[in-house]
Amino acid sequence: MGAALCDPSVDPRGRFAVSHALGGPRRLSVRESGHLDGAVAEAAEARIRRHAAESLAVADIGTIPELR
Repeated sequence: MGAALCDPSVDPRGRFAVSHALGGPRRLSVRESGHLDGAVAEAAEARIRRHAAESLAVADIGTIPELR
């Protein structure tokens, strides 16, 4: 699951609401930006993909269609 510190499309009060509402163990990836373009967004996307691969113990992130 991911949330962004800076996201012009999401109200600041709701950025972490889903994570807080879920029960049980969870892992949250925090991005610097959400719904933005450019180098910062690309770097954040690469980091979240690595995090997802580690969380799911997937050797090749390309094997998960939703994350390609």
